[in-house]
Amino acid sequence: GEEELIVVSEAGISLVDLWGSSPVSTGWIDLGSASGRGVAVTPSGEYALVRRAGEPVVSILPLDGSPPAEVQLGGAVTDLELDAEGRRAVAVVREKRQIAVFDVEAAFADPAKVDVATVPGEIFGSVALSPDGDVAALYTTALDSGRVVIADLRAGDTYLETRTVDVKGPVLSVRTTTGGDHAVVLMGKGAQSTNPGSFAVVSLREPRFPRVEATAAPVHQVAVSADYALVTTRDGAAGIFESHLIEMASGRLDKVRLSSPPTAVGILGEQGLGYVAQSNPEGRVTVLNFASATARTLTGFELAS
Repeated sequence: GEEELIVVSEAGISLVDLWGSSPVSTGWIDLGSASGRGVAVTPSGEYALVRRAGEPVVSILPLDGSPPAEVQLGGAVTDLELDAEGRRAVAVVREKRQIAVFDVEAAFADPAKVDVATVPGEIFGSVALSPDGDVAALYTTALDSGRVVIADLRAGDTYLETRTVDVKGPVLSVRTTTGGDHAVVLMGKGAQSTNPGSFAVVSLREPRFPRVEATAAPVHQVAVSADYALVTTRDGAAGIFESHLIEMASGRLDKVRLSSPPTAVGILGEQGLGYVAQSNPEGRVTVLNFASATARTLTGFELAS
């Protein structure tokens, strides 16, 4: 089982030993003010990476209490992501139109070991990183730009090369699939659009046009696996609640109406199923089959609560 619990709180990081008969606090790292702060912890529990709003620094903090390393960048760091293994970090500097990439272990030993790329003509302040750390999607939620910059982080001749895709709407969020081959982009209502929302499926590793789908209600949530994605939309005033099922390999897209407002979504990838929990006084959940685009709804499991 797991031996240590790492808790990031407003004031700092707590370390809790789970090995004994009862949990015991083994350490505390004070991080000061939580205002504008972002923290990412490596899965190994060895390091925490910290950025602060307005500061051009990423701090690499060893959780054993050793002195930190400070990675200096060319401007204020607006976002920071780790790959699934906690090996590679990617930071974004909006004002310089830059992405900074570094190996956590190498940068801790030598904070100058950072690769930086500038993307002229593009504006981005956030990053969604594939789990393997080989590709990054850069975007902004501050402007109605509809542009997503794809950065190739694979070793070789194309390292740090970028391309831009137009998803035709103001970006709200970007989520990469667990295999890292695609990203699902949720978008709001564009200035020139009559649709209240839309979403796009973007190929991250191959230069293809994105699949953009307009929705009859504002987009709400997204869940992803390696092979599937599930997007929900909701408009309480109009009574429109929908689930959109996406099969990544074929590009197939199906829409299933829901009878009540969605509240949470998830995917059981190996079973080829998705589920949508919904707001209902009696309790309601809908199970969706990606292969057949069929739905089964269970209502009433909270009658005795």
